[in-house]
Amino acid sequence: MIEMKHLNINFGNQVIFNDAHFKTCPGRITGIIGKSGCGKTTFLKSLLYQYKDNLLYVDNVAINNSNKEDYLLNKVSYIDQFGTFFDNMKVYEHFEFINHLQESQYDQTKMNNMLHLVGLDLIDPSCYPSSLSIGQRKRFLIALSMYKDASIIIIDEPTASLDQENKEIVLQLLEKLKSENKYIIITTHDEYLIN
Repeated sequence: MIEMKHLNINFGNQVIFNDAHFKTCPGRITGIIGKSGCGKTTFLKSLLYQYKDNLLYVDNVAINNSNKEDYLLNKVSYIDQFGTFFDNMKVYEHFEFINHLQESQYDQTKMNNMLHLVGLDLIDPSCYPSSLSIGQRKRFLIALSMYKDASIIIIDEPTASLDQENKEIVLQLLEKLKSENKYIIITTHDEYLIN
């Protein structure tokens, strides 16, 4: 279980969260729904332990400064609404970079399997992500999350700027991750995804 207790976030005089509490379990898709500007992305960042005063527990372990790095490196994967990636790194180099951070061996077969699962078999791994369509970039980033073996997948607006076909592909991927007993936490105001 992921549990957030006593979340308080202010920006100047504007109160975003006042003693907020949150719980979710693995094997489900948890949607954070609200209008633009209401604090959805701010809340997701609190799950990345970006606000030191909040109390965050993952599987009964308190996240704090001493274990924050391990949590971010090995347990959680975050995809922002813009589908951010490293401009100077090719697709396969993103996978290598995860291995570098985790001090593990790069596995090309595993990378190819992840790209296959998200329907990107035909892209050239030596291309830059900027050459991919917006939908392909979102799927590439989900493949990275799967490659990382993160148990917590956090995605801000997963269907933003996608056509209907890509929305359906992303939803199928979220359902697959859910079936693997991952924590899936998303924000959205997309009626299709909400339904």
